[in-house]
Order: sequence, then structure tokens, then C-alpha cells
Amino acid sequence: MWGFTDAAKPLPELCNTIGCLYRGVSLQSCDQCSGQLIVYPDITRSIQFVGHHGEEGEHGPEEHKLIHIDPYSGALLGTQIAEHVFFYIVLELHRNLLLGTTGRYVKELTTCWGIILLATGVFLWWTRGKKNVGVWVPRIRGKLYAVLRDWHAVTGIYVVPLLLIVTATGLFFSPLMGDAFNATAKKAGHWPIQEWFLPPQSKPVAEGTPLATLDEIVPTFLAQSRPNDAVRIRFAESPEHAHRAFLIQDEDKNSYRSVDVDQYTGELLKVVDGSDLKFLYRVRLWAVSIHMGQTFGTPTKILALVAAVILLALSITGLWMWWMRKPNGRTGFPRRPARSLPNWGWGIVVLCALVLPVAGLSIILVGIFDQLWGRFYNAPPPTT
Repeated sequence: MWGFTDAAKPLPELCNTIGCLYRGVSLQSCDQCSGQLIVYPDITRSIQFVGHHGEEGEHGPEEHKLIHIDPYSGALLGTQIAEHVFFYIVLELHRNLLLGTTGRYVKELTTCWGIILLATGVFLWWTRGKKNVGVWVPRIRGKLYAVLRDWHAVTGIYVVPLLLIVTATGLFFSPLMGDAFNATAKKAGHWPIQEWFLPPQSKPVAEGTPLATLDEIVPTFLAQSRPNDAVRIRFAESPEHAHRAFLIQDEDKNSYRSVDVDQYTGELLKVVDGSDLKFLYRVRLWAVSIHMGQTFGTPTKILALVAAVILLALSITGLWMWWMRKPNGRTGFPRRPARSLPNWGWGIVVLCALVLPVAGLSIILVGIFDQLWGRFYNAPPPTT
């Protein structure tokens, strides 16, 4: 048997159940289908098959069908389309606003400006000889604007480090800065091409050598698992390749472990942990886990939730203060200064543009628009 109890059904029987549901094909073994099998060392968990729908799939080529099977009875526990799950929709909304690549650039732009606003907020809060009230402790009485200002500034200053960490690590997912970091890691030889991204190789065998059964393969994967691991098995795609599983705990990318198993003998070929990889790729794994609040378990998730709620509150109070202060019938945008920006100010602008290139590009575009608008708006009326 393969890791649950002696009452568990052999995998080929379970895979026949899966096959009847997936494109209506009866499968002799799961390694004949274009999907992945997910098993767990926890004997109370069901097994899961993830099938990719190709051109003939009723749900389209980009969707995946999840099939949950009871490993003891072989009974179908349920099916669902992964892309229709509520969490997946929220994740896509967070990643790209459901706008694809365009949405990813919008997210990177807002993230960069969020970092700039945090930095300018610290500058505006700076004590400059002020006393405790309104600096370290917010006022709860007085004019509404003053109270809002205190709760905006004082609350913000306490969580700025946390907000900077959450927003900055989000840039590792971005299309410009994230892809630039990935390209740098590849150029430096820190991308785990051999370890993770190239198909693993089985040992050469004579023609006609039978394949190892899944009841022989899966226990080898499970033997390398840790408590709470999800063992995601990707089957060999050609006769010379080996099976590979990625093991992960609670979606924490730092816990990634890849395990390769020979598809003919079922023997263990290689185990690679995230800690075995080179520095730049490990930085990427750290950033992903920190951003998702999974580095130290539940406490980190709570901190990430607090950061998100406070960031929302800062946005609301900032908008509220702008609305209270703006003149009637006008936006309240600052007037063009009489003097030019000092050299140190231009230096900060250039630094922001270099460190956060998408924000830098937006600054250039706004500057061009401002010049064109000024010329058009202030142009003298045509003479008759």
C-alpha cells in the first residue's frame, strides 16, 4: 500500500474512477493522463487529481478540473473547476484586476506610488520639535480634520516598516521589476533550471521494460514528505523522463522540496530543498512567502492582515482629509510653485524614477501632459 492504511484502495482502481470523470476515459493508471496527482501523508486527507482541459475540454484550454476521491472507498467526493473557486478569483483580482497583463502593470504602478506615498508620509510626520500629542499619540478630541490627520499619520508611522515589507515584496510578482529580477537571477546562474525546471531523467533501461506501478511510486514520494505537506506529483511526459513531485507546506514557498523518482524502478533519484538553491532564487522564495504572510505561520498571516486593513484605513482617511480641505468646485491640486524645485528635490525624483521605473515613467508622462496642458490652457486667444 502507499501510505494511508491497508484499507486504502490501490491507486489504479482510484484512477479508473478519475478516468470516468475526466474526459470520459477509463484510465489504467494515472501516469497515462495529462494532469497531476496530489496526495498527503495525513491519512485523513482525500486524494486529488488535477486535469488540464485542452481544446476539447468543455471549460476551455486554460482551465483545470479538480477531482477529489476517497482513498478508502474510491467514492467521488466532489469535482470543481479550479478557476471558478472563490479564492482563485480573489487571487486573480489581486494579481491583475482581472485585466491580464494590463492589470499587472496597473498594479505595479500603484505599488510603486504606494511606496513613494509611504516615504513622503514619513517626511510629513517628522516631529520637527513637536511634542507627544499628534506625533506618537493621536488626538481623540478637537476639530475633525486634526483628529483625522493624527490617526492617519500616527497610525501610519507605527506600521510603515510592515507596509513597506508587504508592498516591496509584491514587486517580485510585477511584470517589469519582477521580470527584471528573474532575468538577473538567470544571468547570474541562480535560476534552478537543472534542479527544478528541466524534466528529470530516468535511468536508461532496455526496450520493453515495464513501468513501476503507482503503488510502488507514491510511497517513495510520501517517504520524503513532512507533516502537513501536499505532495503534487507530475508524471513523466516521455519514456526517458522520471516522475517528479513538488512538496510544499501551507503554500509556503520556502518549504518547497522537489523529489524525482524513476518511472521504471520506482527508486528515489534526487531530492532538492529550497535551502539547497542559490542565493537570488532563495531571495525570490523569501519574498513570495513574506508577501503572502506564510513565513512564520499564523502570526505572519495576522500581521499581513493587519497591514492590509491599516493600508485601507490610511487610504480612506487620506481621501477624507482631501475632501474636507479642497475648495468648492476645484480639485485642490497644488498650484505650480513660484520657484523651481531645488537640486536635492530633483535628485529625489530621479532616484525614485531609477529605483521604481514604472513610477518614473509615470512621472515623465505626467510632466509631458502638464507642459502640454499649460501651453494649451494659458495660450492667448486667437486674434480676429
